Amino acid sequence: MTSEEVLRRLGRNGEELQDLTDRLPEGRRPSALPVVVHMELASLIYNERAFSILSSANPTLRSFYRDPRVTGADPSARTWREWVDSYLRSRRELLEVLRRVPLPDWERFGTHERHGRMTLHEVLCKLAEHEAPHLDQLRGLAAP
Repeated sequence: MTSEEVLRRLGRNGEELQDLTDRLPEGRRPSALPVVVHMELASLIYNERAFSILSSANPTLRSFYRDPRVTGADPSARTWREWVDSYLRSRRELLEVLRRVPLPDWERFGTHERHGRMTLHEVLCKLAEHEAPHLDQLRGLAAP
């Protein structure tokens, strides 16, 4: 994916999550909550990785499952709407920043604890790809 394609896909993912969660029947929200919580937490971690790469030289990129916000996450700590709104807000903020990032800066990098060197472009591609199966899960739950 090019940087423009990554931006479009991340934008579409956010729009689709909003659409799916808006039309999800109330009775299916408990089944969808773990998916939405996971997507919000993953987005938080990926956003931090991206911002770290942009603001520091070769930062350490933490593993998702070693982050205490993930391992200790309590879905009941927020309402359904708070989880969805938090995801949507962080996605808008990420896209606002990324639209101003010059193309050469997409090659800045950090070192992931398990996967080694990762460029900003690779981190953002992984985020976009990571969300696809979770959106599929929500599509299934939102289907009539």
